[in-house]
Amino acid sequence: YFLSHDSASPAKTVISRTYTVQLTDLEEGMEQYVSVGDPVTDNVKNYDVGTVTAVEVEPYTSNKALDEEAGVYRQAPVEGRVNVLLTIEVDTIETESNVDTLSGYTLRTGMVVSLTAGQLSSRGNILEVSR
Repeated sequence: YFLSHDSASPAKTVISRTYTVQLTDLEEGMEQYVSVGDPVTDNVKNYDVGTVTAVEVEPYTSNKALDEEAGVYRQAPVEGRVNVLLTIEVDTIETESNVDTLSGYTLRTGMVVSLTAGQLSSRGNILEVSR
């Protein structure tokens, strides 16, 4: 009795995805060093990890504002500091457990990344990967 199967792996489908990275606690004005259309590179292994499709700036907040009435510290904006949100588009291949860029970089929500986009290099967190 003989069983056979095709051991060739199924063709991988390339899917264009977006993901959002939050670069935190940057000096105000640093966002001017990155623009839509800039290539994005991983600073550790020099992988191509996409192209910037949107740049947003939000106030950086810290848990340092004392609410004396309630007796607790609250989140408050920090003067001169911002968070920069980068939306990045990249071609990916989805495996059973990962979303990988064509260059081999794995994208996971919550992952800490070190990136260069345009003239801005920083560390941040992946907030969201589109499905």
